[in-house]
Amino acid sequence: MDWSQIKVSTDFTHHLKDDIPLYDERFDEVLKFHTPGLAPVKKDQKAWHINRDGKPGYVERYLRTFGFYEGLASVFDSSGAFHIHPNGKPAYKDRYSWTGNFQETLCSVRTNEGYYQHIDSNGLKIGTEVWSYAGDYKDDIAVVQREDGLSSHVDFRGEIIHDRWFYDLDIFHKGYARAKDTSGWVHIDRLGRPLYHQRYSMIELFYNGQARVETIEGSLLVIDEAGCVLKILRSGRDPFHELSGDLVGFWKTHTISTAVEIGIFEILPDVMGNITQKLNITPEKCNRLLNALWDLNICIPIGTNRWELTRKGELLRQNNQYSLADASIQYAKELEPCWFDLKKAIMADNCWVPETDIFLDVCRKTKILQQHHNMLSSYALYDYSSVVPLLPIKNGQSVVDVGGGAGILSSLIKQFFPESKITLIDLPEIIERVSETTGINFVPLNFFEPWNMSVDIVIMARILHDWNDAKAEIILKHACASIVPGGKLIILEMILDDHKPGGHLCDLHLLAVTGGGERTIQEYEKLLNRCGFSICNIVSGSGIISVIEAHPSE
Repeated sequence: MDWSQIKVSTDFTHHLKDDIPLYDERFDEVLKFHTPGLAPVKKDQKAWHINRDGKPGYVERYLRTFGFYEGLASVFDSSGAFHIHPNGKPAYKDRYSWTGNFQETLCSVRTNEGYYQHIDSNGLKIGTEVWSYAGDYKDDIAVVQREDGLSSHVDFRGEIIHDRWFYDLDIFHKGYARAKDTSGWVHIDRLGRPLYHQRYSMIELFYNGQARVETIEGSLLVIDEAGCVLKILRSGRDPFHELSGDLVGFWKTHTISTAVEIGIFEILPDVMGNITQKLNITPEKCNRLLNALWDLNICIPIGTNRWELTRKGELLRQNNQYSLADASIQYAKELEPCWFDLKKAIMADNCWVPETDIFLDVCRKTKILQQHHNMLSSYALYDYSSVVPLLPIKNGQSVVDVGGGAGILSSLIKQFFPESKITLIDLPEIIERVSETTGINFVPLNFFEPWNMSVDIVIMARILHDWNDAKAEIILKHACASIVPGGKLIILEMILDDHKPGGHLCDLHLLAVTGGGERTIQEYEKLLNRCGFSICNIVSGSGIISVIEAHPSE
């Protein structure tokens, strides 16, 4: 019997063959028939499987039932999720919070603790690991994701088949898989190696040796398995207008910061009449500003007279925990002038040191200092929340957070490692303005001076990138002298890759503002070696921050 010939009615209450109902019974919901000739149905809050005559296939009743795959069907009852045989009997004794469908004799399940794993038809676990997510098998390979959000491939024994981890990943199709790294999408082979150097915003599976891909610039291409372009289907953004848009990037910065300063994000949503009255500006000027923010996808008109914030715009409210409102003012008012000396910085034969120390300058201005740390706190909360679980901190260890500012990272560490003993060091002008946080010891200290402490773990989060190598070496040598035997240095930074775009504009910003810069892993390795450290591990987070672990060299 070709069960695909039996269709589900348009109202999902019964089954049809040749547009004729198979039976008189009507259900609340039915799904397709699968081999061995059973279909899931639901009625009066009970679920089971029926034969083609509409009669129950067994006596048991469940809360929900799904189709049979390889002779087993996923069902739910009050005890959890599991699989049954066509006679309605459980295939094994364990219960899960979710079960998938069997593919190639194996199935993905989610445990009651929230982890994913694979099982066989007898309910036996495949492999020794549990995962943040695990997909279906195809050709003896499945995709698994670990807790940091990165994905790789496992074989039918549950063992990793290559040591490469990606931000997103598909199963293999005709020997190749789609994979996403920090730069975009690429096709990889079964060893996890990219087939070509280019990265794309979208790629399709290979079809007889060719695949459609979309470039970052919006061009649609057809490429072969070597990455060579076979045909251009659509050209991307016009380079003249793209460059013109790049040249006026400051328009966006000042539009946003001006809107923040006049308070427009705190009163939306509202109608135009109320907005102009509350802001004390003319309707004509208000309309022009709102329309410019519409261009930036920050707010949107609803109907003919009302304006609302987009999800992006919500990030400019002062009460948003990830608010970038103060960041917009910092970039427009305090940091933009630093770029005026970029030519001097580029042309300098040696390390560039700006005329103004931005950190000491900020400390002298109470309002600016608060804005500056509001900006840093938003970035810290957004970027470090997913990184903290990756940190190699053991309960009870002493930790010093170098230049920790308002204590966002320290607080996250305390939440995740409650037994740790945390000390935050920063300039006295900053410490005196920080609110007390339970379990964190705030110590006023210029980290260029000797620390006079002994700790298990030293953490530097976005500290080293603010300084040139000479300054960074001073900080690192103080850290090395403070770490007890068996202790570690943990660095949280964005790592540059000279062979890929990404992070290089930020590197230029740091050069202009602080004289520092982002570094490649090779540059970090040389810097750390000069200061008595050896890198022992590098972990890429799910965002732009990587974790570099180093220990004092013997």
